[in-house]
Amino acid sequence: MAEQITLEKPLPHNLEAERSVLGAILLHNDAFNLAAEVIDANDFFRDAHRRIFDKMVALAERGNAIDLVTLKDELGRAGEIDEVGGPAYIAALVDGVPRSTNVEHYARIIKEKATLRSLIFSANRILTHAYQAEEDADVILDQAEHAIFAIADDKIRDGFVSLRDLAQNSLDTIEKLLDAGVSYVIVGTAAVKTPGFLHDACTAFSGHVMVALDAKDGKVAVDGWSKMTGHEVADLAKKFQDYGVEAIIYTDIGRDGMMKGVNIEATVTLARQLSAPVIASGGINGMDDIKALCAVEKEGITAAITGRAVYEGKLNFAEAQKLADQLGKKE
Repeated sequence: MAEQITLEKPLPHNLEAERSVLGAILLHNDAFNLAAEVIDANDFFRDAHRRIFDKMVALAERGNAIDLVTLKDELGRAGEIDEVGGPAYIAALVDGVPRSTNVEHYARIIKEKATLRSLIFSANRILTHAYQAEEDADVILDQAEHAIFAIADDKIRDGFVSLRDLAQNSLDTIEKLLDAGVSYVIVGTAAVKTPGFLHDACTAFSGHVMVALDAKDGKVAVDGWSKMTGHEVADLAKKFQDYGVEAIIYTDIGRDGMMKGVNIEATVTLARQLSAPVIASGGINGMDDIKALCAVEKEGITAAITGRAVYEGKLNFAEAQKLADQLGKKE
């Protein structure tokens, strides 16, 4: 097996820009909206800065002021105050902060560095997979295209629409879809990045909203799998369950499209921690996977999603559905 490709140079980042954005928000709350239209917590390089901005988002979503007192309290309640450097580091963020009117410029610097890091990570994975040659070349190429296009989609923001406008537009879209006869809408990355929007959607359209969580080794990925968030999939699933989602669609991104078989163990582990139904996704290869999923239906796994196995002729959808119906009746 080929060796893992290693990175010999420091990853692109600008800690001064990160500190400037956080400090500007603490001094002038209006700066938060300017920054949030360009970046999210995952765009920060330093873990402490990601945690701080994440708590700023939580405060903003509740309509609370963002200042030294409220931020310290939010971090303290989450048990993260020491992880970010303690109260002294938070207080130091406001020292020597440039003009808050430049916050959007600093946010764009952070976004550019984050995009470059995403490209490096994706390129590293592509190189590793190509050297290992454990999959067909077409599969590796599909993965590469998916990863690069996901980064491009995240980089291109239509005029940098504000989060508030984006959320309202999305709610309007959901309403139109449901009025047109759609039974359920599925929210993916938006649920992780803007949980306030998901909460509003579940409140407004109870019984019609599902959440798709993509994960690898228990950690949630966003933006077409190009970014790992550090969030535990079980923690987010429980949070969104409390919001009132109709179901959690769980995808093991290490198996999706690979037809290596469903990660039954991980899916069951997640389902046992929830009262909301879990829909299995990723890796279905044939009838054996359907049987395996039906065998654990009582754990709370109520459905499955398959794609590649069907259109490549390895799984007959009608026969698979018939088998699932038959096995379900035996339970």
